[in-house]
Amino acid sequence: MATTSKKMTCFYLNLLGAIWYNIYNSVFSAFVLRGKWISMMTNVFFCAEVMKNSLIECCKKHGVNYKEYAITYSPRRLHNRLRYEFDQSKELAKRIAFLLGLDFVEALDNIGHSEQKKLSAIERRRNAQESYKLKKGFVNNHKKYFIVDDIMTSGATLVYCSRLLYGA
Repeated sequence: MATTSKKMTCFYLNLLGAIWYNIYNSVFSAFVLRGKWISMMTNVFFCAEVMKNSLIECCKKHGVNYKEYAITYSPRRLHNRLRYEFDQSKELAKRIAFLLGLDFVEALDNIGHSEQKKLSAIERRRNAQESYKLKKGFVNNHKKYFIVDDIMTSGATLVYCSRLLYGA
């Protein structure tokens, strides 16, 4: 899925949704969920390789030059970063950027305190608006981004993160 405007384009890339390309299966799901809670770079490397290949395939299919993009991510809540000492989306985004030779940009902060998984779709949208902000001092030098997120349910996080980047 892409969100576009004259100012900027954002593509959403995730592991457990069908936004770009359905790469979900039970084995891959186990890798993703295991990597979410344990800092296992082997899982990240495997998932990033699959996501990179899917991204290239989708770009070709839709006539998108992926080399015009930078990669950012939707960060984990501070509570979880401190608890697990790991942010899977960040590590995935860094690895995909490396594999594709693209810039990795830390554009967003998550200042939220609520877990998305326990919220309704409406509550998720409200929570996303209250949870994400642009990083202090962020300067938008790219205008085109792939936003990496490990899991997508309602899309609220990715939609709000893209809106923040649009306004930057």
